[in-house]
Amino acid sequence: MTGTGADPPRRRPARPRDAASLILYRTRGRHREVLMGRRPQASRFMPGVYVFPGGAVDPGDGQVRPASQLSPHVTDLLRVGGSAARARAMAVTAVRETCEETGLMVAAPGDPGEHPDWAHWRTAGLAPHLACLEITGRAITPARLPIRFHARFFLADARHARGRIGGDGELEDVAWLPLAEARGLPLADVQAFFIDHLEEVLEHERHPHRRPTFTHRHGRRYVRYG
Repeated sequence: MTGTGADPPRRRPARPRDAASLILYRTRGRHREVLMGRRPQASRFMPGVYVFPGGAVDPGDGQVRPASQLSPHVTDLLRVGGSAARARAMAVTAVRETCEETGLMVAAPGDPGEHPDWAHWRTAGLAPHLACLEITGRAITPARLPIRFHARFFLADARHARGRIGGDGELEDVAWLPLAEARGLPLADVQAFFIDHLEEVLEHERHPHRRPTFTHRHGRRYVRYG
């Protein structure tokens, strides 16, 4: 059978899943450090690169009772379809993923509820401490990739974190890294962008009025503020 000469149908881009990451930072002398880990080479998404802890929003994240609430301005910046509950779930995701992947808990005394994923928090008498979180930006995976996320990047001072570095093995070589050292590691461009953005925010000790959204258009990096 001969071809018709028609162009093959274009594949519709995968719909991005809601996700959240947490950039934990601390100051050592005159140096700023961030908590990062390396994704295993066998990972389907961004193998072998250093990332901030994070992942997709789970249904159970919306059922957790935090020890403190997001600040009103962060809730306003995060609202999707006017849902404060969805904004809270994204913040909980960032805290949960950070605990799972690094062992550190951004927590305060409280009861997270009965969801089984939070049993060890409940045993410790702790729940997510959301009031210390700032929203620093977001990123959308390029449309050409089969696995896509719409990730919200939260920011918190490590003084609000408890525990020791460990984790479930989803990230390797988890460590505190000076910003200059982190820039020299294998990074996805989105991680490199948010390292530079973090340095600017900390230098001025305030966030810009508008937050960046990092993505790609026509194969090139594209950042817009809003």
